[in-house]
Amino acid sequence: MGKISKKIFILIFVLIGLILINNVFLFFMMNNIKKSSEVINLSGKIRGNIQRIVKLSLTESPPEKLIDIVDFYMRNLVEKEKYLYLPFSSGHSEAGKLKKCWEDVKELIYDGADPERLIGVSERCWYMANEITYRYQKLSEENISYFIVIFSINGIITFLVLGILVIIAKKEVKGKLEFQAHYDPLTKVLNRRSFIAIYNSIINRNDIFPASLMIMDIDDFKKINDTYGHNVGDKVLKKIVDVIKSNIRKKDLFVRWGGEEFIIFFPETDIDQARVVAEKIRRLIENIKFEENFNVTVSIGITELKKGEFLVEVIKRADRALYRAKKNNKNRVEIVID
Repeated sequence: MGKISKKIFILIFVLIGLILINNVFLFFMMNNIKKSSEVINLSGKIRGNIQRIVKLSLTESPPEKLIDIVDFYMRNLVEKEKYLYLPFSSGHSEAGKLKKCWEDVKELIYDGADPERLIGVSERCWYMANEITYRYQKLSEENISYFIVIFSINGIITFLVLGILVIIAKKEVKGKLEFQAHYDPLTKVLNRRSFIAIYNSIINRNDIFPASLMIMDIDDFKKINDTYGHNVGDKVLKKIVDVIKSNIRKKDLFVRWGGEEFIIFFPETDIDQARVVAEKIRRLIENIKFEENFNVTVSIGITELKKGEFLVEVIKRADRALYRAKKNNKNRVEIVID
C-alpha cells in the first residue's frame, strides 16, 4: 500500500489485536461450553447410578460392575473439571468432594454399615452431584451469552477494519489516478498537460513576477538510446531529473515537456538569476559519471515572462534560445529576451 497515516495504522493494528484477543476468549468459551456439557452429563449419570447402587446393596450383594462404572465416571468428572477454564466464574464445582463422598459410600457398602447411615451419605452425594449439574448448567448459559457478545464484537471490529481498508484502497487508487493524470510516470515530474493548467492559473498573479522559464534538451539523446538501449536512456533521464530536483526550489515547476525535453518555471526569478541556476545545472549534468562510461550534456534556452503572456509565446522564445545553444556546439545556456 501507499503511505498510510500513523494514526490509521495504529488504529488498524489495535483493532486486529482486539480481534485476536477476542478469538482467544471465543476459544475458551467454546471449550467451556463443551466441557460443561460433558460435566453435566457425567454428574447426572453419577447421581442416578449412586441411587441404584445403594438400593441394590440394601437387598443383595454390592453391584461391582455399576461401582466400577461410577468410579470411571468419577475419574472423568474430576479430570474434565480440572481442565475447565473459568475466566468469568467464581470458581470450580466440588467434584473432588463428590469423589470423597462416593468413596465414603463405597466404604459403607463394603463394611455393611447401617442402612440409614448409608442412605444419608448417599443422599449427600446425590445433592452434591445435583449442585454440580446446576452450577455447570448456569456456567454453560453464561458462556453462551459471553460467546454471543464477543462474537458480535468481533463482527463489528472486522466490519470496521474492512471498512477502513476499503477507504484506504479507494484513496490509494484515487491517488494513483491523480498522480498519473498530473505527473510523468518515468521521471515523476509534472507532465505537459498539468503544467499548462497550472501556468494558465497563475500567469496573471502579481506575486510570481519577475518570472523566468528555462527549456532544456539532452544533447544527442537518440544516440544514447541507439547505442546503449532504452533502459540506459531511461536511467539517464531519471539521473538528470534527480540532479535537477536537488538544485531547484520547491516552488519551481519542473516539467517533462516531451521525450528528452524538460521545462523549469522559476517564479520570483529574473532572467539573470535563472541563468545562474541553469549554468549550475548544466555543469552538474556534464560531470555525471554513468556506469557505461559515457557523459551527457544538455543545451538550455531561457526567457523572461510578461504578465498575462500566453504560454505558447513564452515557449517560442525559449525554443529560439535553445536552438541558438544547439547551433553553438551544444552544452551551453542561451538567453532570448524578446
